[in-house]
Amino acid sequence: MECAIRGLATILQELLPPETVLKATYGWGSGIHPALCHLGMEVGVSWIDRFVGDSLDQRIILPGESDFRLSIPKRRVYFVFCHEEHIHSSGVDYELETLIWTKPPFCTLPLADCPGLGLLQRTSESGPRD
Repeated sequence: MECAIRGLATILQELLPPETVLKATYGWGSGIHPALCHLGMEVGVSWIDRFVGDSLDQRIILPGESDFRLSIPKRRVYFVFCHEEHIHSSGVDYELETLIWTKPPFCTLPLADCPGLGLLQRTSESGPRD
């Protein structure tokens, strides 16, 4: 799971213009005061790898134990790394979402529509479900 979180940061830096501002949100189970959870923080895509790395190193993001969400503006795509060891994605830009899923490490991970199996879930607001 940690590899996927770090991988998404790298993929977003490759695919998005450097001036893009993402929204990062710590959720349930995060290693931070609960009052600071569920507050979206703006992070420039050029800094997202450092933000994610620091959050993992400081154990704010606890892969497979806490929720962490990264969103691209205008609901294009968002990814949720959840405390149930799933990775959820959705958004209105199905092409971008699909492109992300074709890149490592995502392309090497299993996809499933079965909650509770510790696998990945992909749900899209704009395209078919896999």
